[in-house]
Amino acid sequence: MLSQELGSPGLRSGGSMHEQRAGTVSNNSGALAIWAGALVGSLFLVSVAAEQSAGDEWVAVKERWLAVEPGSILDFSPKAIQPIKESRRMTAKGSELLVAGRPVHLMIADSSFLEAFGGFPDHDGARRYADEIVRRGYNMVSLVGLHRALLEERRHQKKFKETIDRLDYLLAQLKRRGVYWELDVLTKLGKRSPHSDGGDLRYRLYFDESAKRVWKDLVDTFLLRVNRYTGIPILKDPALAMVTLVNENDLFQAVRIASRKKGFLSRSTRNGLNQAFRVWLAAQKGGASAIRAEEGRRPDIFKVKKNSPDIVWVQKFCLYQEEEMIRWMTRYLRGKGYRGLISGYNNDAQQMISALPRVLLDVVSMHAYHDHAPVIRASKETGPLRKHHMRSSLDDRLAYVRKAAIKRLHGKPFIVDEYNHAFPNPWRREAGIVFPAMAAYQGWNGIARFSNPIVLEYGGSHAPRRRYITTFNVGMDPVARAGEVLSFLLFKRGDVSTSASSLVIDVPVSIVANTKLGWQRWPAWVTNLALGNRIATLLSEAGGKHSLPAGIKIVNLLKPGSHSGLATGHPDQLGMDFQRRLFRVATASTEAACFDGHLPVRMKHVVVSHADGPALVSVSSMDGQPIHASSRMLMLVVSDARNSGMKLHGGELEDNGRLPVLISRRKVTISLEHARPEKLKVFALDMTGRRVRRLSARAFADRIHIEIDNVVAGQPRIYFEISDK
Repeated sequence: MLSQELGSPGLRSGGSMHEQRAGTVSNNSGALAIWAGALVGSLFLVSVAAEQSAGDEWVAVKERWLAVEPGSILDFSPKAIQPIKESRRMTAKGSELLVAGRPVHLMIADSSFLEAFGGFPDHDGARRYADEIVRRGYNMVSLVGLHRALLEERRHQKKFKETIDRLDYLLAQLKRRGVYWELDVLTKLGKRSPHSDGGDLRYRLYFDESAKRVWKDLVDTFLLRVNRYTGIPILKDPALAMVTLVNENDLFQAVRIASRKKGFLSRSTRNGLNQAFRVWLAAQKGGASAIRAEEGRRPDIFKVKKNSPDIVWVQKFCLYQEEEMIRWMTRYLRGKGYRGLISGYNNDAQQMISALPRVLLDVVSMHAYHDHAPVIRASKETGPLRKHHMRSSLDDRLAYVRKAAIKRLHGKPFIVDEYNHAFPNPWRREAGIVFPAMAAYQGWNGIARFSNPIVLEYGGSHAPRRRYITTFNVGMDPVARAGEVLSFLLFKRGDVSTSASSLVIDVPVSIVANTKLGWQRWPAWVTNLALGNRIATLLSEAGGKHSLPAGIKIVNLLKPGSHSGLATGHPDQLGMDFQRRLFRVATASTEAACFDGHLPVRMKHVVVSHADGPALVSVSSMDGQPIHASSRMLMLVVSDARNSGMKLHGGELEDNGRLPVLISRRKVTISLEHARPEKLKVFALDMTGRRVRRLSARAFADRIHIEIDNVVAGQPRIYFEISDK
């Protein structure tokens, strides 16, 4: 494996990317451009990633300020700010989220205020944070691990009072600007939290009354306290749009993992779950005796083989426990006056039976990750170090998108409130186009790239997660920040339309719950349907009749051939070539492509004819006109970014590095068909959206030809403006 240090600003450490093979992706067929390609071996992929990183010229980002300049082309503020009051409480109707009777799509900023991220801002910082949220196009903030941040501060009474004041003021500022809140009552607690037990508290809730009291205490202590700046308890505020009961505590998933990984749950938690399983099993007709007869000992939930007939008892127990937890937690919140939406069970459990408890929730939420690597070691000096597989998301046919899509339940709103393509994966630029485009195509209600997209400056904090780009730290990563810009345009602005072809996967509840089928993963033929259709799971009774809106087709889970011959919707919008690692979007308002070579790449009015390395290129109209007639357009050229001094051995981080952030130099040639090419000018922008320098461009009769070098005035640039002014 190649050991390398990525990080000498401005120095070229190798040659350019391998010579690109010519290849054109056509958009003239009217069928969704999906080509199956052979997957490339992991060793080859890691070596390619290393080759791309080593072969680039890395240029330091010397800019400090990152906050969007008001009125710039990066300012996505709504025309009118509408503070949240009771009449604007968010509700759910069918598969829609509504505000004042109108559907709303959520661009969610997952934000942690742990000390590692700098804690809660002071009053001035809260105003600047809230302003930035609005300018970046977000309309919801997810307060990730709020209780954890507060529990860690509660040990210091004087500091805790200041923290509570800062939290209250921040929430009030968001509410004034029309930004909704989401929070989880409980997630994995840190080592400094008084109830910390390595994350097991989430699973002890299934059998331990003291754990249930902790959950209730968190509600009573933190959510029923009156906010001095709003005059309303957080739990009763109309700005609190959604509560997640417990973050990532899926019991199906926990049992599956703990069955093969002994350290996943503590011995006491394993014993507690086993005792609860035995008590429940003893009350089921034939349950305990059947398992004892086969195993020859007391039933052990973690030792039942997935292919054993007795796995049905395990899945029935998990189903019972999850449904009971949703019911008692929901009753408790409603009894305390909460009127908002409720969600839960959001981790990526792949067993088909895990869909069943979610029918009791107001909103189905899910997490989706590509290259989510485990921490292999950590220290105060290095921070968490992970080992990544360093593959493109196109190599597995967008598996993290497909697996999320099948989790949507027909007739319920669906959001992905955590997703990411993790740093330092060199293909993570794909997430900025793939995920929002597919989310819009699927008609999802909200998305959130995890986490902390709002960072106002480089070097302005001594907090550990502000010293360099970390695995899921969106705001520190220029690549992820640019992806959020494109996400706003493709998803929240609605540049990509929902698929005209809508399917429901008919899942017979009685069969899934009472046979081994329930413990199986969703088959690939089902999830692959998401690449060309809007899909959802329809939980039904076997033999029952369905009342569905016109145009929705039914696919029978038990009959794999029932999906043959299905058409795809809006085939001209999206193109995917998995073998060439190409994903492209062509709509009236945005044309974009993420490519790994194989040029030219043709969209509709935009063609990338040359690039000296992999990139994401997009052009978006910003004046409401179609691209070919627009007078103001935003162009992105996204390559890769690293920390100075970052050490990477294959996919394993040996040192996270430090600031300044480095961006790989990229030269691309773009042509744009336009009605008035002679009037257009091209400007390089800084990170805030300010114009830095006008660039040369050649106008022809029906197009403008632009040669971009993303290093302008000694600085790497991502954002460019095409305008007639």
